[in-house]
Amino acid sequence: KIRETGPTETTSSHVKPAHLAALAGILPFLPPDIIIPDLPTLLPLLLGSLDLDIDEKAGNNTDEDDDPSAALPLIKTASLDTLAAIIRTNGVGAIDKSGHVPDLVRRLLRIASSSSASSSSSASDNAQPRQKKAKAVLAHAKVREAALRCLQLLAVSSSASTSAPADLDAALAAALSRPTGSTTTTTAAAASSSVAPLLQVKKQVLRTLALVLDDPRRDVRKAAVDARAAWLRNIEDPKEDDDD
Repeated sequence: KIRETGPTETTSSHVKPAHLAALAGILPFLPPDIIIPDLPTLLPLLLGSLDLDIDEKAGNNTDEDDDPSAALPLIKTASLDTLAAIIRTNGVGAIDKSGHVPDLVRRLLRIASSSSASSSSSASDNAQPRQKKAKAVLAHAKVREAALRCLQLLAVSSSASTSAPADLDAALAAALSRPTGSTTTTTAAAASSSVAPLLQVKKQVLRTLALVLDDPRRDVRKAAVDARAAWLRNIEDPKEDDDD
């Protein structure tokens, strides 16, 4: 039945977000072993949920229960949590098999760097209640932080998959403790195969994360520092052999 909500289906602008919201609400409660077989079908839907405009018409409705934009950060956070669980359990290879690594990274970067747009949108709506504004700002920050966590896990999983650790959190701690530029004792072929999908987007990631370091929220800034450090330590450019 999930396939019936695919991107080729002709649905109204209200029905499709409702399907994506339902999917995002269910997936975090399913074990990754159930999700992985249908990942080629589910990934486009998860990416579609990340494309939902969390700022569209924000604050135009004073009744929070009737404001669809209020639920969109929750949908995005649920989708990002699902993606994080997939990456944590199966590594970047699970995403790369369906060819969605560049698409996922672009969306994660767009979300992570969206603080200025959401802040200006909230500031322009003077009629919005202060409490509602505060909740919206916090919700947007949680979405950005979740996106940065996914970016960090992508880099760490590319390194962890070469040594097959039992716990990706242990690999994350080990990666953050290594000096920048150091390598783990893994075979070059294994490291190359896991890192290769991320090499093509490394420069874009580092450039965008440098901008996120100025995010107004401290938790988001810290997540950006951790994510950027993981990409610097684990996604290494291929070394060129000397001709001499």
